[in-house]
Amino acid sequence: MKLHILTSLTLLAASSLKACPCGCTQCPVDTSQLQFNPTQRISFEVREDLIKQDKRTHNAGVDFTVDHRITTLTTEMRVGDLRWSLSLPRVERITREATSTKVAGLGDALVRVRIPTEHFDVIAGIKLPTGASDQALSAPRRYLQLGTGSTDVLLGMRSEHTWSEQTNSYVQLNAQSAVLSDQHFRPGRSIGLSLGFQQKITDAFAFAVQGDVIRQFRDMNTMHAIDNSYAEDAESSTLSTSISPGFIWSPQPTIRAFIYLTEPLKTSNYAQTAGETVNPMHASRIVSLGLIVQF
Repeated sequence: MKLHILTSLTLLAASSLKACPCGCTQCPVDTSQLQFNPTQRISFEVREDLIKQDKRTHNAGVDFTVDHRITTLTTEMRVGDLRWSLSLPRVERITREATSTKVAGLGDALVRVRIPTEHFDVIAGIKLPTGASDQALSAPRRYLQLGTGSTDVLLGMRSEHTWSEQTNSYVQLNAQSAVLSDQHFRPGRSIGLSLGFQQKITDAFAFAVQGDVIRQFRDMNTMHAIDNSYAEDAESSTLSTSISPGFIWSPQPTIRAFIYLTEPLKTSNYAQTAGETVNPMHASRIVSLGLIVQF
């Protein structure tokens, strides 16, 4: 167990919850670079991620679709050289079968600290099980709950480079691992790599693009042992790639608005049911938009 945790910690995590387990119901797009302004101490970000999971399977016999709406409030504060942040998501999911059902409420909170070193920043975080994981669902799947029911650790390594006043880039290595979970469900470990690039078009507008590779390992899921309505988990254990182009608008130095479209490129799923490959949430298109205000 010690080796398992140390391996996950050494691989490092995200400044946003990017390598997300349980079907990856959050967008991989990272906006932490937009929050950094050396003359400001506090920033607030309101972000909305819209995920329409309407192409769930390839002939795997699953006849429901899910719309996800995740609204996240992130507060960041600079204390000395450290950047502390707290993210609180509100999750809303609508499952459509013969009829539609909806669950909504607080998701899992995330606390992070970003520590600068000589060559890169180290990011440490903890995800708390603040989201309910025992909601009655018409399509019982643990990844459709508001939270994972687990406490996860995150560590990360991030490097940013300014090429000119108009151009900058970043690279980030991520890892996430559950350290506390219930006996019937533990989300699989996640490892991710992100590459980002931003180019100013005018003083107020910039083009941005981010590429991501995420490897999520298989969830431990024995929910059917206590509730036979829960189906086998065939949506974890994936290797997925995506690209996220976007635009950033800065009407003032302390205000930034952004919009991104995350498009899946390829998803390989190593969990199969009856020989069929299931197309997980990783392979869903995501629209992300938000506003950041600094003080």
